Amino acid sequence: MGLTSKFMRTEKPVRSAREYLRNRSRGLRCDRPPVFIVGCGHSGTSLMLRIVDMHSSIYGVPFESRVLLRSRFKIRMAEALWRKNAVAAAKRRWAEKTPAHVYCIDRIFRIWPQARVILMRRDGRDVAVSLRERWGDFDRAVHRWIEDNRAGDAWCGDPRVFELRYEDLVRDFEPRMREVMTFLGERFEEGLADFHTQTTVYGGESAGIRKQPDLPPNRALRKAQLRNPLYDGSGRWRDEMSADEKCRFKERAGDLLIDLGYAGDLNW
Repeated sequence: MGLTSKFMRTEKPVRSAREYLRNRSRGLRCDRPPVFIVGCGHSGTSLMLRIVDMHSSIYGVPFESRVLLRSRFKIRMAEALWRKNAVAAAKRRWAEKTPAHVYCIDRIFRIWPQARVILMRRDGRDVAVSLRERWGDFDRAVHRWIEDNRAGDAWCGDPRVFELRYEDLVRDFEPRMREVMTFLGERFEEGLADFHTQTTVYGGESAGIRKQPDLPPNRALRKAQLRNPLYDGSGRWRDEMSADEKCRFKERAGDLLIDLGYAGDLNW
């Protein structure tokens, strides 16, 4: 689906245009660097977008654009749209979440040298069982976790990139989000944890309580996560990973799991 059709599906252009003109007349501008949320899928990227969207200065783009995989013209078209929507929402910067943009961090900084990137990490065992439920292919899930995290490794240490573990976010929310806001140059706001109270449409799904058709399990789980108060969804691999899958994971991704600090050895 193209960028324009996604926008028409998730936004209300007439209302946005009216509010955009009103806020522009009041002197509001989208004048702060953009924020990109990247990482392996099913690592908390959707959750992070919903949280930062609660901030009074940050507009969360309500779909995965994958725009950095497209032409420079489409990138600039998207940027103009998101800047307008940020002003329409009375906010001064925009944040976009596409996990696959972890492969485009160099391009992000070529286009927006002052951009900020939040790199989400998560225990690969939990990611593997989650993606396996989505795809029906455990080995493909493990491969993606390895490749996406290796792509992010190249940018660790860059002051424009903030590395955040899903587990730290859900278990120690306020201290971690204070660090994120300091990194973004924004003040911490108490209402960030209230993301589940919003009814914003994200990715074609309402995060609120409106009734919707039956969703695939992975999308239903994401919706439930976004509409409920923050909870710790880690450790599911202990009940859902078979003995054979554990062996396969250790063989292919065990070293990376240790490198990222999720295990001290392979005796699990």
